[in-house]
Amino acid sequence: MESKQRNIIRKAEKAGVQVAAYTGTAAVQHLSDFQRLRVITQARAISNNAKASMLLKSDSFFTNILLNYSSTLYFASINNEVAACALMLHSGKTTYYYSGGSDIELNKQTGASAFLIFQAITDSLLHGQSVFDMGGVPVKPSKEHPAYGVYKFKSSYGGNYTEYNGGRFIINTLKYRISKTILNNRKIIRILSKSM
Repeated sequence: MESKQRNIIRKAEKAGVQVAAYTGTAAVQHLSDFQRLRVITQARAISNNAKASMLLKSDSFFTNILLNYSSTLYFASINNEVAACALMLHSGKTTYYYSGGSDIELNKQTGASAFLIFQAITDSLLHGQSVFDMGGVPVKPSKEHPAYGVYKFKSSYGGNYTEYNGGRFIINTLKYRISKTILNNRKIIRILSKSM
């Protein structure tokens, strides 16, 4: 782990950041905070990059995951204010960082996100999991890349960078073309939907 990240984690501990982990019905009870921070984070991502998207999902989508799959919902709070959240999925010996969000100002002041991820990694190791998958990052981005911050944050934990060759299996060509057109024009669609 980079020394800067260790310092941020120590800062969070000194500031009194508390990390809580919820599973099952207890996690569902905290879903509104998770969704609120995801919406805030998506808005921030879009302001930096019009093509950004976290693919926001419904409460029923996440409720299904939390109740029917091996998952943990983490929250980092200070003075009863939620600063950061993350949903982890577990399979075999691996924990997957599925999605998260943060209150950027509170997170900057406290280092809550860094502390939350550190705690999730620690919990995974304690539960016998040997791999913590931080999820995707841009391929070798420059500092000017809109998602460079995501790359920097995830790589600061010192893991191995692995490239995977992705592909698509198209079942319905028409639906695929429609969805691709929508995704490629989401900035225009957002503007139009706000004006209606």
